Amino acid sequence: MASSYVLLHHGILGVLRPEDVYNHPSAIEHPWRWAALHAVAILAASVAALCAWRLNEQAAEAREQDARREDAERRNRRQALEINDDIVQGLVVAKLALELDDPERATAALERTLDSARDIVAELLAQHAGGSLVRGASPTGSAPGATTGQGRAVTGTAGA
Repeated sequence: MASSYVLLHHGILGVLRPEDVYNHPSAIEHPWRWAALHAVAILAASVAALCAWRLNEQAAEAREQDARREDAERRNRRQALEINDDIVQGLVVAKLALELDDPERATAALERTLDSARDIVAELLAQHAGGSLVRGASPTGSAPGATTGQGRAVTGTAGA
């Protein structure tokens, strides 16, 4: 639109009153040629502005993706530390209690660790489409007579 305006303005006024539009003899003698040249310059500037705008949009999208990736990395690190603190260390306490022949302390440590593991998994599932700890089918490799932790028996046998 702007380049069309420049073309018409410079061309028409360049013919009617060339000294008011141009300041050199070549443009005064050939107003339509210089009107076209100025219109092309405006068009080129418009294209450059559109390209710069698109590049800025792409850069903003890349920054947003980087921020999301950094958030995911921080969340994964926090979850890994939580797993270490709550599960791995709980299992170490249970193992040590068994080695010291203290089955009550080992059982208590295992129960706390299982509770922590369930909480962590529930939190992870809730972050991904509101998942649940209850499966529709029995997990592969469950021991006969095992329970889900919610009082329901797990069916199936190891290797099934």
